[in-house]
Amino acid sequence: MDPEERVRVILDAAERVLLSRGLQGTSMDAVAAEAGMSKRTLYELFDGRSGLVEALVRRLREGIVRPLGDVQQALPLAQRLRLLLTPERLPGTGSVALEALRAVIAEAPHQPDLAARMLEEGPLAVRRLIREELERGISRGEIALDDPGAAAALLHRMALPCPLERLLRTDGADEPLEAARARVDRAVAVFLAGMAAGGCGIGCRLPRRAGATIRAWSQETGATMTETLAAELQRRIDLKTKPPGSLGRIEALARRIGLVQGSLTPRMERCQLTIFAADHGIAAEGVSLFPQEVTRQMVLNFLAGGAAANVFARSVGADLRVVDAGVAGEPFGVAGLIERRIGAGTANFLTGPAMSAGQCAAALEAGRALGADGEWDAVAYGEMGIANTATAAALGHKLTGVGLDVLTGRGTGLDDPGLAQKRAVLERAAARTGELAPQEALAEYGGFEIAMMAGAMIGAAEAGRVVIVDGFIATSAALAAVRLAPGTRDAMVFAHRSEEQGHGALLDALGAEPLLSLGMRLGEGTGALLAWPLLKAAAAMLTEMASFAEAGVTGPA
Repeated sequence: MDPEERVRVILDAAERVLLSRGLQGTSMDAVAAEAGMSKRTLYELFDGRSGLVEALVRRLREGIVRPLGDVQQALPLAQRLRLLLTPERLPGTGSVALEALRAVIAEAPHQPDLAARMLEEGPLAVRRLIREELERGISRGEIALDDPGAAAALLHRMALPCPLERLLRTDGADEPLEAARARVDRAVAVFLAGMAAGGCGIGCRLPRRAGATIRAWSQETGATMTETLAAELQRRIDLKTKPPGSLGRIEALARRIGLVQGSLTPRMERCQLTIFAADHGIAAEGVSLFPQEVTRQMVLNFLAGGAAANVFARSVGADLRVVDAGVAGEPFGVAGLIERRIGAGTANFLTGPAMSAGQCAAALEAGRALGADGEWDAVAYGEMGIANTATAAALGHKLTGVGLDVLTGRGTGLDDPGLAQKRAVLERAAARTGELAPQEALAEYGGFEIAMMAGAMIGAAEAGRVVIVDGFIATSAALAAVRLAPGTRDAMVFAHRSEEQGHGALLDALGAEPLLSLGMRLGEGTGALLAWPLLKAAAAMLTEMASFAEAGVTGPA
């Protein structure tokens, strides 16, 4: 064996040792044993271990940055990048790894299997870099998605967000009709190709920054995409190893989740409960059994982790945050509380508007931003505010026309005289105004926490999240959100039927059938938290349960 051949054999052996044992385990003894040569031969051909490592680095560089061919030619690529991007990576190879990643990404639309292999075999650093580079390339137009089938396959394998927002995103300005048509048609082609190829995580929501022409033109095509996805979701559910419809409402829930996420393989892994707290001027009229200072005390209880909502959130694995939307008194100034105060409680709506139009708009916008942030798959919203069942009843009355005799309940536990007093106060307050537009009703009779919750529901729906609606007060916020932004209703799942009088009427107004009926009337988002495991199970059924063909089970005739 000539010296050149011996060098090749040794470097082959060194690469195998390096990939299996890491840099620290790549000793001269290990390489010599792997190559079937003496350690003395290694020292003769290389200037010790450092010389061997330098030769190996050069070899890896040459192999990694070579022009990519098909998947078979690029076979060692994922393993080599795993090595180069680990904490003990060889000195000076980080830029080589990035160069190789970019080479892979440039080929990715044409070779999704290669890019997928990189994600499957590479460490977290590889996966993160590939996703970042792909998203950057798509948004800048550097990675062409002209072939809808290839684009759909790539996005499905990468588990990347839908390109629809990127394809349709503008600065909010209008654009020529033909340009808008071309952009929408291209996005729809990718979506439909993904459905035909067996499904991919491509949603069909329009971005908030889409121009007016795009919104108008895509209304019809968006409906087509939703219908296509709904039909495919139902087909997949029916092909699971079960009699059709045998999982009852879980099947409808799975379909709803898939439609909200725009995916045949939706995820329900993370849920967050946000509790909005605020006080109400109407409390001065004796419409609640508890004094107003309880709102403030309960905020501190939430922050200490001692409330029912905290206990339920921990038990179902949900995150929890608390927002001061307008609690009476001075700002709390405590760690862990999100301050979004609109005021120190609303005004008494018996004698005038609960809040100004500007305050209402500010509460909605603050909520919208909170609903849009984060990475949660589902969100739930709870509330804390003494007298807010009175507020919810008055608001529900103005939004639906349902009588206050139906909507007014006992709240925190009023006796019969107390309930009669509460109803009389609300009747007088309602007589103060005539018919109102939704946002006017929210300003006249709403609460800061209810308005902020409505905004959060709108923001979460726009972000493609499932909104789990809790009880009576949360449903009044949901009703306001739907009246302000009708598309929000499609993202909503109603958790439970509260014992608070009037909840059924609000549910009927929204055409909603809750998942649970447990005799609860606490609020705080507690019912929504108990529904969260059902959403997780529904999504898992859709993504993990075998079909008849996959399981080798004979299906229905």
